[in-house]
Amino acid sequence: TMGSFSYPPGPGIVELAGQLARLIRNEPRDAPIHLVGHSLGGLVQRYYVQEMERDARVTSTLSLASPFACTRRAWLVPGQAGRDIDVGSTLVAKIRRGTAAGAGVRHLSIVAADDVLIELPAFPDFGESLELPAVGHNGILFDERVLSAVVRHIESC
Repeated sequence: TMGSFSYPPGPGIVELAGQLARLIRNEPRDAPIHLVGHSLGGLVQRYYVQEMERDARVTSTLSLASPFACTRRAWLVPGQAGRDIDVGSTLVAKIRRGTAAGAGVRHLSIVAADDVLIELPAFPDFGESLELPAVGHNGILFDERVLSAVVRHIESC
């Protein structure tokens, strides 16, 4: 099965990770789980994997245009989420470093080279990294190269 998770503007990484945990608990028990998150969603899934009691079915995470290096444009994001991703965020720095708990979950981080919303290079200190030229923050969601990379990553797990 394939689940989807979206949220209104405002809630921060910790609150959203709690919502993600509840969603995962409701997924069928017989399948591995691969989490794919765009922008803030990439940080949310890694916080869940690294800081919470992770479901053992979660085998990999993939982040697309996620601000692992924060953003000077955090003011565009309302509420706690904007505060969480502002330059100098200790929460994002912690997520970027990774943890022993998260080391057992493979990660692929895909960054858009022409992303003007996040600070580059926006790669975490763990996992695999891929930078795509000629694509921006939202365009990354529609790029065939991203789809191919996501499929390859999931198939290799």
